[in-house]
Amino acid sequence: MDSFNTENQDNLPKDIILGIKLDGIVFCDKNRKELMTVDYAHIASWGVNSSILVLVIQKTEFELKKIYLESFNVSFI
Repeated sequence: MDSFNTENQDNLPKDIILGIKLDGIVFCDKNRKELMTVDYAHIASWGVNSSILVLVIQKTEFELKKIYLESFNVSFI
């Protein structure tokens, strides 16, 4: 799995599971199949409020990408 595959990121399904691993954040589908992994070294910043998580990803030295994850039904497993 690539540490940050920009092609996968734009094609993430509407319903995803966000996981935390030792090496990064993992995006999985409902069946827990890994779709994309973002290494912690690529996370430039992040923010959260009651319904939105924003990850700022350092794609290249000069390029940042924001990923917005919105949920009104948060589950912790």
